[in-house]
Amino acid sequence: MVLSRQLSARFVLTKTQPNLIVQNIGQSRQVLLMTSRLVVLGKRTCITAFITVAMIQSAWAESVTLSGLHLFGLDAAGNLEIPTGGLYTYVPNGGNFDLWVTQGGISDPFINGPTRDNAGISVPLNPGSYTFSIFGASGCGEGQSIFPCASPQYGLNLFFNGNGDTPGISVMAATNYSATPPFPAFSANSGTTVNLSGSAQVAGAGTLVFTDGATSVTLTNFQWSVPMVYNLDRISNFTTSPDGSRDFVGQFALQVSTTRPLPEPSTLVLLASGLVGLLAGRRYLISPEGQPRI
Repeated sequence: MVLSRQLSARFVLTKTQPNLIVQNIGQSRQVLLMTSRLVVLGKRTCITAFITVAMIQSAWAESVTLSGLHLFGLDAAGNLEIPTGGLYTYVPNGGNFDLWVTQGGISDPFINGPTRDNAGISVPLNPGSYTFSIFGASGCGEGQSIFPCASPQYGLNLFFNGNGDTPGISVMAATNYSATPPFPAFSANSGTTVNLSGSAQVAGAGTLVFTDGATSVTLTNFQWSVPMVYNLDRISNFTTSPDGSRDFVGQFALQVSTTRPLPEPSTLVLLASGLVGLLAGRRYLISPEGQPRI
């Protein structure tokens, strides 16, 4: 939600150096500029500038945050296999294996970890495209051509803005067994899933799009692959250290867009010029002898 803010800035120019007092009136994330007037107070000259928000919405509005992930196995009918879920980024860890995350490819550094006490994530999502790779311990012995512990399908819940009770996006897809496309199709999941902590079963979001005010986050890709697909050993159950067994590896992608109009470059230049002008005015208002010019 875009709020509205009015700022009152008072520049007090004295013989030594100006003091700046900024008072927030209301709450806003919109900016533009306005009017100034001179007030003479004896030997001190004040410039009072009122910065009033007009009808332009700011590009600096607070972004959506990806704040949690929970991945879980589903049976062939799409039902949750384990009531408490599967792999998650929840802290404090309640016993589930952790889900380890990189922002980018499967070789990029982890953004959570290195231990389960640091497994949480908080990723600001500004307009643009994002790709995340996710890793989970297999819990299976090596040597199988088909992992007996792999579920027929997997679901992933995405949580936003610190809300761990209700998923903003829920996706599901059949387990992937190939390193090359085409990968199994994915779809929105509206079945029984779990919250971020695994403490309660909740309905899936039933959508691949999360909307917060003027910002939309759309999931554009999801896959979860058995360990023999990528043959990587980067993590263990509760740390980002290898454990001698190959990892489950997945990936998902997000597209973030906003309907907020971005301020024109000329608007930013106008605002900057106005502030520079106010500062430059001090050189004129204060004489070389330190006395105000009335």
